[in-house]
Amino acid sequence: YNQMIYEENERLQLFLDNSPVLVTITTKGVVQYANKLFTETLGLSNGDEVFENYVNIEDRWEAIKQLENNSFLYDYRIQAYDKDRNIIELIMNYIKMDYMGNPSLLIWIVDITPIAKIQNQLDEAKTAADNVIDFSPLPLVIVDSETNNVLRTNKAFLEYHGIEEIKNIDTRNILVNYDEDIAIINDRFNTDGYIKNIEVQARHIGSQQKSNVLFSMYPIVYKGINCTAAVFMDVTEKHQYQLELAKARDKAVQAAELATSAAKVKSRFLANMSHEIRTPINAIIGFNELLSNTQLTNKQKDYSNKIGGSSNILLKLINDILDFSKIESGKLHIEETSFNIDNVLSQIKDNVSINVHEKDIEFIIDVSENVPKNMIGDPLRIEQVLLNLTN
Repeated sequence: YNQMIYEENERLQLFLDNSPVLVTITTKGVVQYANKLFTETLGLSNGDEVFENYVNIEDRWEAIKQLENNSFLYDYRIQAYDKDRNIIELIMNYIKMDYMGNPSLLIWIVDITPIAKIQNQLDEAKTAADNVIDFSPLPLVIVDSETNNVLRTNKAFLEYHGIEEIKNIDTRNILVNYDEDIAIINDRFNTDGYIKNIEVQARHIGSQQKSNVLFSMYPIVYKGINCTAAVFMDVTEKHQYQLELAKARDKAVQAAELATSAAKVKSRFLANMSHEIRTPINAIIGFNELLSNTQLTNKQKDYSNKIGGSSNILLKLINDILDFSKIESGKLHIEETSFNIDNVLSQIKDNVSINVHEKDIEFIIDVSENVPKNMIGDPLRIEQVLLNLTN
């Protein structure tokens, strides 16, 4: 019989030592029995006190208090120090018993530290996700994919719609053109699995005001429910700006066309006027040359020279006006012909001689020796430039 008891105790000991949980028997806080995992985890063995291993000793006294009127206490969570004084998370299961004639506790302990770390990480991730949703400047809503019920919104969504809480809201009433828009959304969603930047017209829940929004939608699982997260941005002001920009662009085009038309009219007017004026001036110059070949007194010759000089100046002015109209219309032609620079300078001297004489100014033309006499270019344009400079 004693042999049978011994063998049974050995099997029990083997079972407890290989148990996946920590097992101990304590009497008044002193370890009477500890399995292998208990000792390896907490560093306690027979005869050691358990008090120093509690992070908060009040947890023990609270457990003892609850056991006063109960024979067991399950799933009691505490924090404890392991053998290296690291804080670990434990689930304690207490059963009152007699051990060697003394009131004692049989304690089954599960180390949930790895699970607790994962849970903490999940809690942190959830908190971070909630913060992203709550503090997002864009309105966001999470909708049950099957019932269309709103499960979650952020502050920006409530402020945008002018409401304080979500209550009995049918999201189908938000889209102004629901049937048309939902067909496009479903087609895109079924093809791509998400919606990105579709422009729709939405209705404010609080005021029924309509606005244009840029809309994106993604499938998510929220609290174990298949949902859709939708975020949108109001682009009504952008639309208004684009309309105003288009109007301004049309006005600018019309103004440019009007200016072009006016420029053409002006160019035609200048060309016609230049032609009309140049005809009588050429006649005056021709008759004056005929007059100068007749017998004139000195005073008459002086008058004739002045008439000829003034006529030539006026003719040059008319040519300048005509050239200006040609420049505006892009039709100015620069000639390339052989000419003698001395003839051009002589013509300039004749043109300014009257004004120079009247103002009692000495006018001298000095040509450097390295300037060639014969050139190829537009003598009329060169004369006009030099005449403008001398004037």
